[in-house]
Amino acid sequence: MEDEIAVTEILALAPNGDRHAVRLSIRRPSETVQGSWSCKIGGHPLVVCSPRDGLHGVDSFQALAIALAFIRGQLDDFIGSGGRLLDPNHPEADVDIDAMFGSLGRSHYRP
Repeated sequence: MEDEIAVTEILALAPNGDRHAVRLSIRRPSETVQGSWSCKIGGHPLVVCSPRDGLHGVDSFQALAIALAFIRGQLDDFIGSGGRLLDPNHPEADVDIDAMFGSLGRSHYRP
């Protein structure tokens, strides 16, 4: 997408053995007509965001931080349910979520 500012690709291995290629993405925050800021994300089927207009913050920085925390929460939930996240270049190697996100998003954000 033209306004994506961050993208990475992973493989999701579901507890039932199904594998899915997942493209995680974050789009550039944008100001809404209400004055808040929105940050849209992608990552189907693992990351599903209910607000179609993105995740909102009081400014672009907060909207971006909330989007990253939300993605981490969704990935943590998937791992917690028995799924694995794999490196597409080394399909038997797990992705280190702590290395990817650091401590960001450890307390899950739920819109």
